[in-house]
Parts: sequence; structure tokens; C-alpha cells
Amino acid sequence: MKKGLLAFSVVALFMIASCAIGQNQSDQQGPGSLDTLEAEIHAPSETALNEPVMLQVYVTYGEEPVTDANRVTFEIWKNGHRDAGETMDAEESDPGMYSLETSFTEDGIYHIQSFVEAGSEQIEPSVRVIAGDVSESELEAAEQEFQQEEDQEKAQESNSN
Repeated sequence: MKKGLLAFSVVALFMIASCAIGQNQSDQQGPGSLDTLEAEIHAPSETALNEPVMLQVYVTYGEEPVTDANRVTFEIWKNGHRDAGETMDAEESDPGMYSLETSFTEDGIYHIQSFVEAGSEQIEPSVRVIAGDVSESELEAAEQEFQQEEDQEKAQESNSN
């Protein structure tokens, strides 16, 4: 009987100790330890030519807006002309919201990629905007290019893991 009680006490003591250790590790990680840098671009999906367009990227770390990003830029290029892209700095317009006003002068599909660097992290979200009139063949070509870029990104991610 004493051996059973002793064994039960030892097991109970180990269970309590392991729970306490687990609690300490959770406390050390903190509630926001899994937070990451996030950025979401706000842009119209379509626009008229020569009209002002506001591009915005909302930057957060966890649920907190990032107000001290090291760098926030937008790169804009017409579909199929990545090398001719133009990079412009965004300005903080509200806490965590970085903005740039621009316009499009030629019909086409444009890629907009934001480069956000805050602390030691970097993120590069992107969207597409249709400016003016675009043919069905241009839409198909843009979709193929977009799919190729996504496939390349996935391949790079799997190679880095």
C-alpha cells in the first residue's frame, strides 16, 4: 500500500512539475510571440486612364500597426515589362497605412508590388490593376505570368525549407 501511494505521489509530482515548466515556457514566449509582419495592399482592381489612383499598404505586426517601418515602396510595371518597373516611396498617411498617389497613362494590366521592411523582417505583397481597356488575350497572358510567378515563389519557399 505504501509503495502504491509513493508511486502515485511521484507521478503526481512529475505531472505538476511538467505543467509548471510548460506554463513558464508559454509565459516566456509571450502572447504575441507568433506575430509576424503583415502587409495588405489596398488598390482598385480597375481604373480609368489619367485618373488619380491612391495605392495604400496597411502594415501590421500582429494586430499592431507599424508606424516606424524602415522602408515602404511601391514598384509598378506593365504586364510583360518587369524590367521597366518604376519604384516610388510611400508616405505614412495614418498609423500603419502607407500611401502613394499615381495614375496610369496607357491601357494595360499593371502589377503593383509593395516592398515593406520593418525591423529585421521584409514582406512583398502584390496586386494587379487593370487600367483603361484590356483585351481578353492580354488578360490571359497576365494570368499566365501571374501563375508562373506564384509557382516560382512556391519553389523558392520549398527550397529554403
